[in-house]
Amino acid sequence: MRTKAMDTYRSVKRYFSSRSGNSLTRSSQNASIGELDDAMATRKSSATLSDETSSQYFDELIKSQVLSSEAEKNLQSLNEDIKVKILESMQHEKQRKQLRLKPWKRKKENYKHPGEFITYIVTCPMEQIDETIIHKLSLLLRNEQVSWVEEFIEGGGFAAAYCIIDKIGRLQWREDKHDAILEQFLLCIKAMCTVQLGVDSLLRSCNNVSNLVHFLLSEKQPSDFSVRDTIMHVISSFFKAHQDPRRGALAVFELLRNHEKPSEEHDFMRAAKVDRPYRRWVVELEEVSRDVFWVWNHQENTIDALEPNSEAAEAPIGFIGGIETEATGYLSSHLRLINSMLAALPDDERYQKRVDLQMSGLERIMALRWRKCSFKFHTKLHSALREWVRAAEKDNWNTNFVRTGQM
Repeated sequence: MRTKAMDTYRSVKRYFSSRSGNSLTRSSQNASIGELDDAMATRKSSATLSDETSSQYFDELIKSQVLSSEAEKNLQSLNEDIKVKILESMQHEKQRKQLRLKPWKRKKENYKHPGEFITYIVTCPMEQIDETIIHKLSLLLRNEQVSWVEEFIEGGGFAAAYCIIDKIGRLQWREDKHDAILEQFLLCIKAMCTVQLGVDSLLRSCNNVSNLVHFLLSEKQPSDFSVRDTIMHVISSFFKAHQDPRRGALAVFELLRNHEKPSEEHDFMRAAKVDRPYRRWVVELEEVSRDVFWVWNHQENTIDALEPNSEAAEAPIGFIGGIETEATGYLSSHLRLINSMLAALPDDERYQKRVDLQMSGLERIMALRWRKCSFKFHTKLHSALREWVRAAEKDNWNTNFVRTGQM
């Protein structure tokens, strides 16, 4: 008897599912089903329905279908337990479909106050953070008044944003959503560095900047050059935050230096090795240059230190905002930071840093790769190269290899 009842329950459930696909398109039937669903929703807390209410709702459900009198009679004669199960199953199916709605269709909170954003970042699990909300926060931090940004920082927003960045950087396997959220939080840090309170917070968070550098130069680095460029902007802001430029330059050089564990080699083997203190940093620049190998195709280019710099790049049709532009812009951020830090050092320390960078392979990339990119379409990189050549010539440093590609 129990098996027969279950078969009847499944048959009726399939019947209503197939009928609803055709009959629920009418407005009157939509209204009937909507009223039934609302009535069922008000009783979600109760485990079962009474016989009287279940019969009433079941009758309304039957009336909303286009059925013959015989079929209507057969359905009304079903066991009350089966009626309740059918009603509960249909309500569960409706709730399941609502949960599958696309995120952009769901109603979102309209955050406006700094405290509301901080509460959202702190309380919301990282997997459920909405990219659009953090994007709105980055726009507000960039465009709102200074008092709004300072209120956000004083409320703990700077630390909360860095906490999420650190969590994403520690993930073993990241998804596209994580990278999108990472980019928005980095833009928030970049925007907060436009006010003095944000610069002071960045200066006090040397450990966070160190983690960013390690993340940038590790195998888990972001894949998009634009995200890496934002990290470079934060590192550059950390350098500029120091009141003593020399101290800031030495601090950033130390962060970018190789930090390898001491090897158990004999003394004569260690003495035979050439010291390349920034090899890990230069390898990152080499890999980016290799990824866009088709850009370096102007063999006859020569870097003219006397030519004035021009940041207005003229991108060809089809290349606007392309990977080539992002890659060369990212590389130019590195070179501009190097130029600024070298200029902040006294003569003896600057000479030693030039030697270290040369032995690490920087000038080789500049001469054999960066020099060959188009003057017309990659002006940022060429402007940084001309700046490096001018500063090096003032230090009586040999620049022929970088300028012409010939030793």
